[in-house]
Amino acid sequence: MPPLLLALVVCGACLGLAALFEGWTGGGARITWEVWRGEEWVPVQWTHERSAELKSGRRALARIAQGWDFDTLGVPETMPRFRATVRTRLTLPSPQHLVARPRGGQVVFLSVDGAPVGARARSRGPELEAGTPQVTFRFEGNLAVEPLSVSLELCAPNASTGCQTLKASDFALPRGKDPTRRRWHWGLALLGALLLASLAGHAARRPSPRRRRALEATALAILVAAGVGLRAVDYDVVPDLRENGDELFATWNGWSLLATGETRGWSLWPGAYGTRVDVEKIGYFGQEWYVIQPYFEHPPLLHLLAGAAAHAGGATHWSHAKLRHTRLVPLALQALTLLLIFGLGRRLDPEGPAPFLATFLYAFLPVVALQGRAIKEEALLVPLVLGTLIAWTGAERRRGAGFWLRLALAAALAGLCTLTKVTGIAMVLALGLLAWRARGVRAATVALGVGFAVSGLLLLYGALIDWDAFVFATGQQGVRGMHFNVFTRFFGDALVNMNLIGRGWVVFLWVAFAASHARAAPGARLVLAAPLVAYLVGIAIGSGDWTYGWYAMPLHALLAIGAGRFLAELWRRPTLLGGALVALLLVFYTLNFVVDPAPLERPSSWVETRFATLLLIATLLAPFAAAEIWPRRARSLGRLGLAAALALFAGLATATVVDYEQGYDRHADFDRRRFFNPTPTRDRVGRGARQVDPPRAAPPPSDAPPAVDTLREDAARDRGGP
Repeated sequence: MPPLLLALVVCGACLGLAALFEGWTGGGARITWEVWRGEEWVPVQWTHERSAELKSGRRALARIAQGWDFDTLGVPETMPRFRATVRTRLTLPSPQHLVARPRGGQVVFLSVDGAPVGARARSRGPELEAGTPQVTFRFEGNLAVEPLSVSLELCAPNASTGCQTLKASDFALPRGKDPTRRRWHWGLALLGALLLASLAGHAARRPSPRRRRALEATALAILVAAGVGLRAVDYDVVPDLRENGDELFATWNGWSLLATGETRGWSLWPGAYGTRVDVEKIGYFGQEWYVIQPYFEHPPLLHLLAGAAAHAGGATHWSHAKLRHTRLVPLALQALTLLLIFGLGRRLDPEGPAPFLATFLYAFLPVVALQGRAIKEEALLVPLVLGTLIAWTGAERRRGAGFWLRLALAAALAGLCTLTKVTGIAMVLALGLLAWRARGVRAATVALGVGFAVSGLLLLYGALIDWDAFVFATGQQGVRGMHFNVFTRFFGDALVNMNLIGRGWVVFLWVAFAASHARAAPGARLVLAAPLVAYLVGIAIGSGDWTYGWYAMPLHALLAIGAGRFLAELWRRPTLLGGALVALLLVFYTLNFVVDPAPLERPSSWVETRFATLLLIATLLAPFAAAEIWPRRARSLGRLGLAAALALFAGLATATVVDYEQGYDRHADFDRRRFFNPTPTRDRVGRGARQVDPPRAAPPPSDAPPAVDTLREDAARDRGGP
């Protein structure tokens, strides 16, 4: 392709993606968030949201917690009562009634085009004239009440039925409230498009093989940008503040270490320490934590990074850190991880698309993208594991001093794994095995010696602060139940924190890894197999009967590299079985999370669903079947089928991640639930599923504000807006 044409194609594709993103985020509503503090409403922050509806309490919690002024308001011990003043604009071809349906709160309609229209939400709200009316309403609720949401509908004036639910695209920002964000969005999009187009055009003009390397760099930049962008969508909203308390001790400990040199974090068993620690009880957004000092239940390396982000975000106390700042650390580490996955993949496969496909999988797998937002030790452990293996593969190709220097670097990185998570010591053992097989006992001795020496810094850390508390805390972490099912869960179950979803994705990774592993050369096999098995044994036995999503993150990174090699082989020679694995596990499983499962359980939908399923299966598998029947003539058709299946998976995966705020409730513990199995007299949800009856709205506290403010004052204020 001519350089200029390639540059234009890349630029057009980037601007097209920017337009799609603008269509997703460009409209919406302007929301002012306030909390009730004693005798008045206190503004927390205002945001631009894609939708004027509040689909769950998670967004409200995120906006309140991440905008909270700790220095002025202190640390809230209980969940605050809040109100959201929503300003949006609708486009109506004909007069309609606006209906609000709140759950766990109450709605007060304030104004339409600046004029007050009523107080409380009724079965029929105000009638809106055709045109583009500006609607302002207020939703009040208590964050301690779940579920918590408000949906909007439009109803025909004289019809008893026929109301339609509004979509995000039906909302637009109020007139005169177009944010500078849009100009920034298009400015950055144009800059990125021109940069990538310039790189692509420059690469196309370079002589081979430099041209190939330049084009690879451009493609890798696009993949990394896509992966990080997917993780950045609502990164401070979901998983929410209450879902993984480990994020708190990581940040609190890191902030304290950097500020005063003291260790501090919450513990599940503060009473077990006796007089070894000081215990402080803290209430934090409706949760109680027992904070101990000194704290040694986890190594400090990742905590220091999170603490630095908290300091950079302006936190003046260890409890004042915000996820909007600290979660930037795992996002940055995910970008590094994507680069290292490609780097290790290219070391193992110098030619072909395997590294790109591995990076693609890791970028788009929803369970990886969502779990990768959390501030957990594994966020740093994964790039350290990959860095160790890259350094080792570089050492393998060297002789003399070059080998020993690179081996020492690999061993030092493996030792840092222990300073990140104690089970990271498995990487030292895995590197020792690799060195022994490649260069004998001497190389293994150096690898183990350097690795254990760096790991020993953790012992020094404990000895310098409080050796007795360090030894006790380390032993206490191992007091967990044990059974012979410790390994099976890592092959069949995947989680996002504690939400059991992702079985189809993790099964695909293991099967694809095993298929590619069988064809690989012995040396290449062991580079991935040794750390995979060592860490699997370490984390399974170390975690005992505890199961959380972050445990498997290092496994997923290594499995993705093997799965990328499987997809590369499938591209080279399309097969029906390989195509079925992609279509039936990646594509079909991901479909579950973009479709509401409730309607699919109704018998009235079964015939249509069965027909649609058969049609989609036939469409996805036909190219691979043709490639099996006519290996030479239909190979291109098989490749086209693979490309289409992966593109469909990427689109579905993106929708799954973007919709996770709502999808969490809709698909909670999806892999534990029984669908499509009618049992009229019994519970439709499988044993072990979380089934929560929606609680009734809690009554306002005695000092709660009145539900309705003076409408004319609010309407007057709305004309100007904050």
